[in-house]
Amino acid sequence: MNRSLNFARRKRRLFFILAICLQFCFLFALMWPSFATIARGDEIVVHAMPVDPWDLFRGDYITIEYGFSRIKSPGLGMFRAGSPVFVVLSKSGDTWVMSRVVKEPCPLASGQIGLKGRVKYASDDEITVHYGLERVYIEEGRGRQLSDNAGFEVKLVVDRGGHGVIKEVRHREDVLYSWRKFL
Repeated sequence: MNRSLNFARRKRRLFFILAICLQFCFLFALMWPSFATIARGDEIVVHAMPVDPWDLFRGDYITIEYGFSRIKSPGLGMFRAGSPVFVVLSKSGDTWVMSRVVKEPCPLASGQIGLKGRVKYASDDEITVHYGLERVYIEEGRGRQLSDNAGFEVKLVVDRGGHGVIKEVRHREDVLYSWRKFL
């Protein structure tokens, strides 16, 4: 009888340890794409503007609109809301700007990077693209200070597949978000 009681305790302990290990594996699997992008991607700097710096229920965060979030050009009628899009960025001085937009990945010239997004809104001459890089949570009490529309400098890391991760957000000389802070 004592052996069966010990076996039951060991079995319960084993299941408990297994459950904790599975949770850690699940969390690691959620973070792995960002780790891989940071490790293997190319770092670029883009300019952005704050859209909504504070919310009563969510706290302080920044909703960012990049210069290539709203694309206006004739002939964009081929894009539909919900469809994937690739924005080709080229270096212009110290920052990167949009050079063209395409429906599928294409060969890139030297000095170009493709960023993958999804069309949120589409008309014949304008599309709004969502990249999954539009929201950054910042320290409490700093969101309301950002309503002067001075703009941000955002460091992105983009991998070969076009997936991006926000590495750093600066407002003037002040670092609002750094990816390394959260490791």
